[in-house]
Amino acid sequence: MERCKRDICAVATSSLRMVLMDTKTVFVLLLSALLCRVVEADPRTVELHTYLFKDYHKEIRPVVNSTTVINLNFQFFIFNILDMDERSQTLSCSTWLTLIWRDEYMTWDPEEYGGLTNTKVNSNSLWLPDLYFYNNAGELYHNFMKDTIIKVNHDGELLWASPVNFRSFCRLDVRYFPFDHQICEMKFGPWASDGNELVINGSGATRVRGDMSAFTGNGEWDMLKIEARNNVEIYPDDPLIPYTDVTFTIHFERRSQFYVFNLIMPATLITLMASLAFLLPPTSQGKINLGTTFMLSKTVFLMVVAESMPPTDTVPILGQYLASLMILVSLSLVLNVVVVMIYNKGVAGEPVRPWVKTLVFTIFAPMVFIRIPEPKKLQRNKSALKRLNTNNSNTLSPTQFNNISFTQLKSQTDYEQFVLNGNEYGGSYTAPENGNTHSGNEQAVVLELKRMNDLLTGMKQEKNNSNRREQAKATSQNDRLLAEWLLVTKILDRVFFTTYVLACFMAGVYLVIKINAKQQAF
Repeated sequence: MERCKRDICAVATSSLRMVLMDTKTVFVLLLSALLCRVVEADPRTVELHTYLFKDYHKEIRPVVNSTTVINLNFQFFIFNILDMDERSQTLSCSTWLTLIWRDEYMTWDPEEYGGLTNTKVNSNSLWLPDLYFYNNAGELYHNFMKDTIIKVNHDGELLWASPVNFRSFCRLDVRYFPFDHQICEMKFGPWASDGNELVINGSGATRVRGDMSAFTGNGEWDMLKIEARNNVEIYPDDPLIPYTDVTFTIHFERRSQFYVFNLIMPATLITLMASLAFLLPPTSQGKINLGTTFMLSKTVFLMVVAESMPPTDTVPILGQYLASLMILVSLSLVLNVVVVMIYNKGVAGEPVRPWVKTLVFTIFAPMVFIRIPEPKKLQRNKSALKRLNTNNSNTLSPTQFNNISFTQLKSQTDYEQFVLNGNEYGGSYTAPENGNTHSGNEQAVVLELKRMNDLLTGMKQEKNNSNRREQAKATSQNDRLLAEWLLVTKILDRVFFTTYVLACFMAGVYLVIKINAKQQAF
């Protein structure tokens, strides 16, 4: 039983192999038939190509008469701007070229070839005009007409069309960057064929012109127009022999919105914010730090612009604008330092000079609408002085102290009588006649010492009060000077703030005027 199963499997495997071999054989036969059919599909084209290229020499100019001039019609399309490098002064673009000329050996009668009116031929098999791109900026140059397809019509007209990328020299004028209008030229012409053999026509015909219909747009540049100009030139290496060429002049305009929103607006806002330092009091540390930070940020903006500019002596208006803003920020930093230095004069106790008061209080203050407070009149408070004398009745002046006549007192009754008679601070006292002035009464001595102690205490209080008054007077004088200097710095800050904002406004007006001048120039 098992052997029978093995035999059946072997027979099935052999049958399957035979079927697969037959399938491969059928597939190979079908493919060969198709290929043969393709090769033999258009014998008229093969016959035509055999006829056209029989005794054809692509190295020889395709004219029957050697005096015949070949007219080359040139059509130029710009598809896209790949790069506009201001630093290297080059333009890279993607173009579509269409060239039309007549080959007198590429003619036939369509009726003899089944109504075939045109065919396509590899460009390496035909005579090609020695067309060169004169403004080439690439490291290696290759003939862009090689290895392409050419459409050949029965009347001998040849149509060559192909996309080509060019990198050309273009002198860029960056004076109005980023609101600039650039003009680049692309020159095409033969290198060896003179005007008696080949004439290039790049203008004057409907099909031969600079065309903008294929332009797809660029994120940074807009193409305004293309102008074609035919030239006849004589070169010094071959005098008296004319050479023709066609020059396409392309007009571009930069889209400035990117630079407006990423450079101009932030730089302007930073400059305006730097004016806030004038609103800070001179005692604030941020008054100087704020200006320093803004100045460093302006330097970064200038570096960004400088990196994209060519190393020439031409400064673009954007660079001029940013440089003026950086000068303003630097000037604001200097002015803030000056204000702080002026305020420190008040801290040092220096008086305000009369000419400073005249200049600042009389001239500058009305200009910035700051009112100067009237100086307060110093008036003495007589009642306060009276209370002070009352509370310090034992206080003696130097004159009163010199007029005191020290007299021996015998008893408390004599001292009280002495005071009641108004002789406490001066005058004389006479002891009673029957009294013994040298009785040695100890109580009288104590009373005399007490009176002298009261006199000395009053003198000490008078000295302390005098020191306090002098100290209060000095403090009041310093406060008054400091208040005057603070008012001077406030007025100067307001003047500097107003001048700074006006200068920023004038810088913006200058930028607008330059932009309008550029638009009128173009």
